[in-house]
Amino acid sequence: MAQHPYKRLGSSNDVVSLALEAELEECQRQIHSGRVSIDDSTRSNLPGRSFIETFESEFDRTTAAIKATEHSIESTARSLLLTADALARKDDCLMIDELRFKADELSLRILKLNAQTVKNADEFRRIAKSADAKLGTTLVVTTNRLLESDPWTDELSDGGLTVVLLSDIYSVIRDIVNKKRLADAPPSKDVKWVAPCSFERVTTKYWVKDQDLSQVVLASVTELPLLVYGRKGGRILDQKVARGQSLETNQPDTSLWTSLASPISSVYFDSPDMCMYSERIKRSEGAKLFRIRWYDKKPTGDEIIFLELKTHHEKWIGDKSLKERVGIREKDVSVLIDTTNGRGVNCYVVFNYFAISFTISRDSHQ
Repeated sequence: MAQHPYKRLGSSNDVVSLALEAELEECQRQIHSGRVSIDDSTRSNLPGRSFIETFESEFDRTTAAIKATEHSIESTARSLLLTADALARKDDCLMIDELRFKADELSLRILKLNAQTVKNADEFRRIAKSADAKLGTTLVVTTNRLLESDPWTDELSDGGLTVVLLSDIYSVIRDIVNKKRLADAPPSKDVKWVAPCSFERVTTKYWVKDQDLSQVVLASVTELPLLVYGRKGGRILDQKVARGQSLETNQPDTSLWTSLASPISSVYFDSPDMCMYSERIKRSEGAKLFRIRWYDKKPTGDEIIFLELKTHHEKWIGDKSLKERVGIREKDVSVLIDTTNGRGVNCYVVFNYFAISFTISRDSHQ
């Protein structure tokens, strides 16, 4: 059968737009017929109220379907991790390709669900806007409030647990493969690699759009494990979590995903002629930048916020680039940048940005 060029039948995770639009058109016909005025349409048992109830019912159904799919994906990830652990204990390489295939398949399921969730949110907003215009409702406000709760708030709405499970699965796969490779390799006289006591850090930073973040994270964990600060390398989750213990029980103070990814907010300052920016973009010797930075939620009152001054040095100078940082109370920032008394920092806010940082760690032997 030929598919309608504009409409299609979706899965249980998709909002049933056809039903909502049909209900909306029927309510609008009642108003246009003169049987009820638009001012009365949102009262109990009248067309506007009837549509609101239908809309909220469909929103609840779609939300439940998305959560059920999330639960299914998480359960599958736990099962795969337990299977990976069993293969590692038996040194069984025969099922590694199948395990990797299933893990890749699970990543695709996560991406598909994320895309569906974003599409559904946009669809609910579109229909709510149409209802407000045609029926005089206030569904846009209601919809925006509803979309601030799980599973709509975060592309990785399970708190990142499934991504962490996948990271552990791929880590176990790499360990099994590397162990087999070393066992099959001829004897080597190379001494064991020892991590240096000091090293020069090399950082590459990328801008990633919000809608692409899930894909970047999932693609990264297939090759490199996630790094949790304050923990040693290797597995992130223990057997109890893999078997179903809640993440909150294992991490009482904060979710594990919060320790993997945290918001970074920066406000940059410069002179009126943007001298700092001009020298920095040219990477001139001695170029500086000055910013205020905080992590996670914005500090308030006596909470600490950071002032940072970065100075760039060329390699031929022999000095390494320098970052100096000092913490001050958030309530003192306004005093610092207040130039009306002649004592504040005579700078202008150039721009500010918000970013999400997460860390991928290379295995020590690579």
